Amino acid sequence: MLYRNPRNQHSQDPAHGDTYHSHPTFPSLCSLAQCRVLDAIPLVQLVSQCDKVWRGSRVKILGLFIHLSGDLKFRLEIDASMVYSHNPPRVVDLASLNSVLFEKDFCRRVEYFRIRAPPYLLYELPESWYEWMNEGSLTVLEEMQIGHRYLHPPAVGVVDGPERLNQRRVSFVGVPKLRCLLLDNFPYRCTAPSLTTLRLYGVAIETCVDLLFECAGIIDFECRRPNVSDNGIDYPLQATKAVVKKQLRLFEWDFDFANAEWYNDFYTCIRMPRLQRMRLTNIDADPSPFPPSLLTFLESVSSTLKRLTLVTFRVTDSQDVNDIFACVPRIEHLVVEERGNATYSCYREILQALEPSPTLSEASSPPSGPKREYLPSLRTLTLKHTVRDKWGILENLQYNLVDMMEARTSAGDCSKLCITLNGFASDFEWSGYHGRKFEELETKNLLELCVNPGSERRR
Repeated sequence: MLYRNPRNQHSQDPAHGDTYHSHPTFPSLCSLAQCRVLDAIPLVQLVSQCDKVWRGSRVKILGLFIHLSGDLKFRLEIDASMVYSHNPPRVVDLASLNSVLFEKDFCRRVEYFRIRAPPYLLYELPESWYEWMNEGSLTVLEEMQIGHRYLHPPAVGVVDGPERLNQRRVSFVGVPKLRCLLLDNFPYRCTAPSLTTLRLYGVAIETCVDLLFECAGIIDFECRRPNVSDNGIDYPLQATKAVVKKQLRLFEWDFDFANAEWYNDFYTCIRMPRLQRMRLTNIDADPSPFPPSLLTFLESVSSTLKRLTLVTFRVTDSQDVNDIFACVPRIEHLVVEERGNATYSCYREILQALEPSPTLSEASSPPSGPKREYLPSLRTLTLKHTVRDKWGILENLQYNLVDMMEARTSAGDCSKLCITLNGFASDFEWSGYHGRKFEELETKNLLELCVNPGSERRR
C-alpha cells in the first residue's frame, strides 16, 4: 500500500468497482489524491477542477505520499480535464508539479503515468516535461497515457496541420521499458521505437504512420479518428519500400475514402504476416465502393486472420460482400457494426452471403451469379446496431437468419454458430415459425442466438 491503513476503512467506486482506501490521518485530502489498488500496484490520482490544487502545500503533500511509500512502485494519474468545462477554459500551471515529477525518488518507481488534459493544455506543457520524458530517468515506466479523448481544442489560437507538427517532435527513446503508449488528441509528432502496444485517438495521421512504421516490435496497434489536415495527408508513400510488421497481431484503423489514392499506397507497402485481429472503420458520411486496394490488403493477411470487424461500411451490394468474404475465407469471428443511416439491406446482404451456394443437384436450375464465399470456419457472428429503426430491422432479419442457418446445415456444415444481435429492440418477439426454428437449431447444438447480452433475454 502507499500508506498503512486499516482494512475496514475503504469504499467502493460504483463506476469502476475499484477499492479506495482512506488514511485516518489525512481525511481532508480525499479531493486531492486517492489510492486505488490495481493489480496490487497503488494508483495515486491527482484530480482538480481549479488551478489552486497544483500550487503550494497540496503539491507538497503529493510529494509526501510518494516519500512515505518507501521503495514500492506505483502508478500516477494527473487529471486536469475538468478545467476545460470553464468558459473561458482555465490555464493550469502544471509546472508547479516539477518539484515532484523530477525527483529521482519518483522517477525510479513510477510504472504508469497518465495526464488527462485537453489539447490546448498540452500545447502549454513546459518544455522541461518533454525533456524529462526522454532523459532516461524514468527507468521502470512501462505505460504512459497523454491527453483526453473526448475534448477538442478551441478553434482560436490553435495551430493545426503541418505547421503544428513542425513545432516540436517528442521523443520517448529515453524511457527504456516503455511498452504501452496511449495518445489522445496529442498535438505533436513523436518517436517511440520500443513500443509493443500503441493506441492513438485524434492524432495527426502523419504521427500514426510514423509510429506504426518505426515500432519494430509492435503487437497491438489502434488508430481511431486520425486527424487529417484540410490539405490532405502529407506523408508520401510512393517510394516507400515494403514495411513488414512481423509481430503485429491486432490492427485497428479508422479510414476515409476521401484520401483513397494515399490509402492505395498505404495498403500496398504495409505487410502483416502474423495478423490475427483486424478492425476497419469507414468514417465517411456516405457509403462508398469498397476500394480494390483494401481487398488486396485483406487478402494479404487471410492466412492468419481470425477476427474481422467492419464498422459503418453499409455494404448493400451482394458482389461487394462476396468480394470481402473471398479475401478472408478462414476467419472464425465476424463483427459488423452499423451506425447512422444504416438500413436492413446492410445486414441482409451479410446474412445472404453467409449462405453456401446451392450445388447443381440441389438447384432446380443452374445457379446464377458468382459463387458465394460463406466463411465455413465461422464460429461467431455479431451484428451491432446503433440506429433508430431497431424493431423493424430485427423483424426482417429473422427470415434471413433462418434461411442462412438452414442453407449451412443443408450444405453439411454441422458446426455450432454463435450469433449475437447487439443494440436491437429487446421487446421484439420472434414469429411462431421462426421461434420454433431457432429452438430446433439450438436443441441440435447448431445455433446459439443472443439478443442484447445483459438484457435477460437470449432469444
